[in-house]
Amino acid sequence: MRIVPLAAALLCVALPAMAEDLPTLSSDQEAFIVSIALEELDALHDDEGVLFAIEEQNMLNASLSARGIKALERSWLAGDSHSLMAKEILGRQESYFLHRRRELSGGLVDEYIVMDARGVAVAISDYTPHYYFGAEAKFIESFGKGAGAVHVSEPNRNDAAHRVQVEVTTTITSPATGEPIGALTVGIDVETALEEMEAELASADQS
Repeated sequence: MRIVPLAAALLCVALPAMAEDLPTLSSDQEAFIVSIALEELDALHDDEGVLFAIEEQNMLNASLSARGIKALERSWLAGDSHSLMAKEILGRQESYFLHRRRELSGGLVDEYIVMDARGVAVAISDYTPHYYFGAEAKFIESFGKGAGAVHVSEPNRNDAAHRVQVEVTTTITSPATGEPIGALTVGIDVETALEEMEAELASADQS
């Protein structure tokens, strides 16, 4: 895992060997996946609904203690996708918007996660194992590094989707102040992305 500046996000190095059931991507394959993710992140970075949802939750959570956040995470972990807590966040307008966007991606996107300034979930396209992401690399190395930061994960298994994905996370900033207000993760399905890459290369060879 590592952090790369937004402008240089496509200049990725090859990933190290991983578990047997996870792919090792070439630098070209990873660069193609990251380019897809960056298009999605750029499209959503200035979305009014995303920005409003983050800023609203930041105000609501401003006085929330670390102990309070841990209690929320414990409540989430004790439940499942049918719990009242899960239904509340999945029922939010922004979660529905992201769910539909994920469905319309043709299998290219596995998930979206919007986080506030504390790393707490604001909106999710689908049920996730966690509610709090503040201690995870995707939040620390995006929001924690400030405006323009992008974190690219190694391929990992999305248990909910039963697919292998690469998660790309960027810092979300306020249009008014330019200050970081949250983070946004998009999970790109590796198999679908590489099929698209192969199709594009084949098309280029024929032209």
